[in-house]
Amino acid sequence: MSSGAEALELSMNSERLFSDLLLALKFPDLWTLAFVAREFDSRIPFSVECRCFLHDNKLTAISQY
Repeated sequence: MSSGAEALELSMNSERLFSDLLLALKFPDLWTLAFVAREFDSRIPFSVECRCFLHDNKLTAISQY
């Protein structure tokens, strides 16, 4: 991506983002949603990509995509 507009367009057409937003609206007391954008690094294969979750500055969970 080379612009904010391009990033927004991609986000607006993401089925995964849409389904997460629906869950956040359906369960507002149980679902906290954060949108994080980061630079894509093509050197990292999708097979080893993971997400790390923090709570109170402590690592609480790690999951594969």
